[in-house]
Amino acid sequence: MSCLSLMMLGCCLAAEPGFSVVSDRPVPELVQGAAFEQTLNQHISVRWENVDVRTILERLTTEYHIAFLRDRRIDADAVVSFSTVPKPARDVVTDVSALAGGDIRFVSNTAYVGPELAAQKLRTLIALRSEELASAGEITREHRQRLAKRQTIHWQDLDQPAEILNDIARQYKLKIVGGEQIPHDLWGGGTFIADSAAEALSLILVQFDLTFHWRSGATEIEFVPIPEKVVLERGHNPSPHSMREAAELITAELPGLLQRSEGGKIVVLGTIEEHETVERVLHPPQPKIAEHPGKAADDPLENERITLRVMGVPALALIKDLQKRYKMTFTYDTKALATAGIDLEQKVDIHVTKTTIDGYLAAFIKQVGAEIERNGLQVTIRPPSAEK
Repeated sequence: MSCLSLMMLGCCLAAEPGFSVVSDRPVPELVQGAAFEQTLNQHISVRWENVDVRTILERLTTEYHIAFLRDRRIDADAVVSFSTVPKPARDVVTDVSALAGGDIRFVSNTAYVGPELAAQKLRTLIALRSEELASAGEITREHRQRLAKRQTIHWQDLDQPAEILNDIARQYKLKIVGGEQIPHDLWGGGTFIADSAAEALSLILVQFDLTFHWRSGATEIEFVPIPEKVVLERGHNPSPHSMREAAELITAELPGLLQRSEGGKIVVLGTIEEHETVERVLHPPQPKIAEHPGKAADDPLENERITLRVMGVPALALIKDLQKRYKMTFTYDTKALATAGIDLEQKVDIHVTKTTIDGYLAAFIKQVGAEIERNGLQVTIRPPSAEK
């Protein structure tokens, strides 16, 4: 059975002036792995009026258990106003990052919010350090496993970044060389999840325009400046395309990207995001096959189930979301609805669990005083008194 879980939450946050120091912040509950991706794909609706960036990120962590790491160069006290109709949480936090004057990158189980240039380099830096580690031959098996271990990185208000890096080094049994490059600073408390030493170190170091080199069998790390250009080289299987066709597809999608044919592969020099784009171009994801193809012809939405929590969202916004998500068509006479005192802009509150499409529609259409009739993807909305 196909199951779609949506969580929609409308919230209005009041601005919280200033930053209050908490002496012993607990480690928050954070989603990881598949749950992290599922949370980012959930639909949410938010409304913030004159709220600072720090509060927004804290509330998103509290409500959805997403680990955020705000770069020290992003102003936490910047006040923004923002509202949105239901859409994936991934898109909402991306919009919030832009309002904060930055960009976002999702690194395993953490959402990093930082300056655009740093964000553009971050995941490629992590990939480079990870590939260097994988190709190094003098590392013991035990230490290699340790460096690939997932860790929760947590610190308190007024901790210094040098102390945070030292704590990370201790967790992975590493010695730091060049630590004097980290300036004295006092940070607000934070928590993020790293899937490896390369991730944990890079997420902190990128905030100082630094990366690191592995030394002495990866028992030491040396802090070094991030190069102006950060790229890595990888080969891609052109199949089922010919080499020429593959090269043309890549050029059409990413003009100017450096590529060459070598050993039966297309070798590309680019960022990790560009390599991911190349893979999508050469090997597009296959569409999912319906679990009950025989029934889909009768009602394509028969097996859909929705779990939804929504507060203060216009009914029309939910209708538009269904139109976009399921390609549904809604028919209604605006004048007839208005004459009957029905306003699709009326805000509704819903809390349903694993309900059918019909149950979902009824849950908010009834609140505006209308009736519905659904035939597959076609939905008619009418006043209660209208003849069917």
